[in-house]
Amino acid sequence: MARLSQGRNRRTGRPGAFGMTTCLSLAGLVLVTSCAEVMEDRGTVIQENRPVSGVMSAGPQDAAKAPSGATDGVPDSAPAPAVVREGAEEDGTVTFEGTGQFLGPRANRQATVTVRQGQVVINFENAELRDVVRTILGDTLKVSYIYDPRVQGLVSLQTTSALPTEAVLGTLETILRMNGAALLIDQGVYKVVPADEAIRGNTVPELGGPGFEPLPPGYAVKVVPLQYISAVQMDKLLAPFVPPEGVVRVDLDRNLIILAGNSQELRRLMDTVAIFDVDWLAGMSVGIFPLAHVSPETLIGELDAVFGSDADGPLAGLVKLVPVKRLNALLVVSTKPRYLEEVQTWVDRLDKGTAAGQNLYVYYLNNGKATEIAKILADIFSDRKKEDEQAQAPGRLAPGQ
Repeated sequence: MARLSQGRNRRTGRPGAFGMTTCLSLAGLVLVTSCAEVMEDRGTVIQENRPVSGVMSAGPQDAAKAPSGATDGVPDSAPAPAVVREGAEEDGTVTFEGTGQFLGPRANRQATVTVRQGQVVINFENAELRDVVRTILGDTLKVSYIYDPRVQGLVSLQTTSALPTEAVLGTLETILRMNGAALLIDQGVYKVVPADEAIRGNTVPELGGPGFEPLPPGYAVKVVPLQYISAVQMDKLLAPFVPPEGVVRVDLDRNLIILAGNSQELRRLMDTVAIFDVDWLAGMSVGIFPLAHVSPETLIGELDAVFGSDADGPLAGLVKLVPVKRLNALLVVSTKPRYLEEVQTWVDRLDKGTAAGQNLYVYYLNNGKATEIAKILADIFSDRKKEDEQAQAPGRLAPGQ
C-alpha cells in the first residue's frame, strides 16, 4: 500500500516536500525495499535514496522474528529498487526496469575421455574445441600445448570402441582439420594454430620417400623425389586426391614434388605417389617387325582398322604403332605382351606383294643385238617398279611444290 503526504513550508508558505513510501506486505510482514524522499527547496529538486535496514513487522513484539539472512541494505534476492522518473511528484509514475534477457545461457557440454588399460574412450557432445584440446592434450596425454584463441568450433564425437593411445592424436588432427586448424609439434610443445598459418614460419621441409612406415603426428611438409615419372604428370595424378586445404608444389628442375598436410593426409598422398612412380619402360612390351612387300605407313593404316588402336578405338593407348622408314619395319609398343603376338599374326597376313608371280621366257633376236635389247628392257621394268612403289606409298608433293 502507498501513502502520500503533503505539507506546507512554514517559511515560504508554499507546498512543502512530498514524502512517498512504498511498502510491500506479505503474511503480516512488511518488507520495505526502499524509501525515496524528494525535497523541494527554492526550485531545486534533491533526490536521496536511503535503504531501510531490517524487516519491519506490524508490532514491536515481532521485531525479534527477523530472518537471519536479512542484512542492512537491499538483499541480493530482493527486486530492483523503484526508479522514480523526473516529474514523479506530479503524476506519481513509478517504473521497475528488468534485465531484458528471456533465455538462459547456452549449456556447455563437457568433453570426457576415459582411459582404460591403454585404451581411450572419447565422448564429446557439442563441446567447445578449446575444451576438447585441453582434455586430450592436457588431461589425457599430459603434454604441454599452446592454443591459438582464433581457433574456435564445436565438436561432437563418440567412439563405439576404445582407441589405442597412439591413435588419439590422429583423431585430434582430424577434428582440428574439420574446424580449419592444424596441430604442430615444436621441440616437444604442441601448437594448435589456424590451418592457413601452419606452414609459414612454423614448419621445416623434410625428405620423404615412398616407404609405408607410419608418420609422426602433427602438420608437416615432405619433399618427395620422383624416380620414374615426371613431376608434372604426378601433379595431375594427385589432383583428385589432394584435400581442399592440402598443398602440392612441383619442382621441374629437380623432378620432385612438395607435399604439406597432417600425418594422415601426408600418408595417403605418399602412398599414392608410390603407386604411380614405377619403372614405366620395364612394364612395356616392344616389338620390331621388318616388312618385305608393304610400306610401314600403309600397314599402320590397315592395322589401326583391325585393332582399333586409333584415338577413338577401344585399344587407344594400349597398342602404339610407329613406322621405321630407315629399316622398312614396324615398331609396336604395348602395355600387354600378348598384343605383340596378335600384331605378328596380322603382319604376316597383310605383308603380301601385288604381283601374281614371275615366269622366264627366251626370245631369239633376228635383227638386233641382245645387249642393247636387254638394256632397254631393264630400264623399262625398273621404271615400272618405281611407279608401283610410289603408288603404294601415301600421296606426297613433288619436290619444290
